[in-house]
Amino acid sequence: MSGELNGVKALLLIGDGLGNYGEIIGQVELTDTFNGSPIDISEKSIGDFVVYMNNELSTNGLNISGGLIYNNALAYRAFRGRQQSRLITDFKLSFNAEDTTSLYVTGIITEISDNLALGDKVITNFNIMSTGESFRSQLFVPVGSDKFVTSDGKDFRVRL
Repeated sequence: MSGELNGVKALLLIGDGLGNYGEIIGQVELTDTFNGSPIDISEKSIGDFVVYMNNELSTNGLNISGGLIYNNALAYRAFRGRQQSRLITDFKLSFNAEDTTSLYVTGIITEISDNLALGDKVITNFNIMSTGESFRSQLFVPVGSDKFVTSDGKDFRVRL
């Protein structure tokens, strides 16, 4: 059908370390991958077969990779600067215009490459590896006209 949008509008925001995510870096096309390694509990009594521990993974983490279209040159320099200085940074990925579902991750930008096509937009391909726990949250929307906020005035979100 004509006039329909494909995909999801995802925005990448950088946090200030205090829970504020005001700086919109740009729109992204992304893949987020939860990864971990199974824990081998094999022993000689079971022969050559591998046995893994149930319900446990070691080295849990989240990788976010994708292409980023910047809002402006300042955003480009900010993102590039954090990668070059290897700063661990708070990121928020917002998956829709109403910001009702988001992914929060603290991580480090491990890879970055720019695509500078002649006469076209600048796209930076990147990879962010998480450090510590990452989580998804959803805006708490009550029935009726009430709006819930936290004690510091931020929108009340529910961890998923």
